[in-house]
Amino acid sequence: MDTQFQRRSSRLRRFFGFAVAAVSWAVGSASAAAQPVPVHLTIDAASVPAPIQQAALAEVSRLWAPYGFDVGPDVPGGTIRSGIAIRIVCDMQRHDRGDELGEIQFDADGTPSPTVTILYGAVAHLAQGAEVLGTNPAELPVRARDGAIGRAVGRVLAHEIGHFLLRSPHHPDSGLMRARFDAAALTSPDAGLFQLTRTDRDRLEIVRRALYAPTPASTAETAVAARTRGSQAR
Repeated sequence: MDTQFQRRSSRLRRFFGFAVAAVSWAVGSASAAAQPVPVHLTIDAASVPAPIQQAALAEVSRLWAPYGFDVGPDVPGGTIRSGIAIRIVCDMQRHDRGDELGEIQFDADGTPSPTVTILYGAVAHLAQGAEVLGTNPAELPVRARDGAIGRAVGRVLAHEIGHFLLRSPHHPDSGLMRARFDAAALTSPDAGLFQLTRTDRDRLEIVRRALYAPTPASTAETAVAARTRGSQAR
């Protein structure tokens, strides 16, 4: 059964008045050359097991790093505020909301909310019903099962963050921002289906240059934030 990322604001199809000319963006070279834009996540997920949180955050970071965004948890008590701040709320209940797994809302003028809601109960239920590499999840070791759930949560989260970074509720036919993924894709170790399309990469580059380009003063702060996150991970 396909799973559809839906949101109350799905009727919105407004785009910025950018002149989307021929933007030639080689992801590898351009992202490597540009200073990564830090995305600080404030996470309201106390009931989510720590191993699943860690796997989800690692997946989000892995999916957005090639596009020049350093996504990670905010530093508790930290004072570094350069970059983008997004609040993540995990709804632990399994609501009867169809195939919905995550949500971000947009204002009437098309501005995305800085709050993303993940329907964790629904995502976890879906992930635990999917085979991983041909193995029933009930037969997997706990660590592997938590990793599969974490990947699914991370991919839903990466999708919703994408709506914020792209400043658009649009769903293309393929890639990370497509509307439908099945349970096997969400839990698979292969993340090949979760890349941005060329059109989304072009749009992201325009938005990045217009809104997210780091100032010279923020460069040192970004480096300190990355080192701080690294030391916490260890």
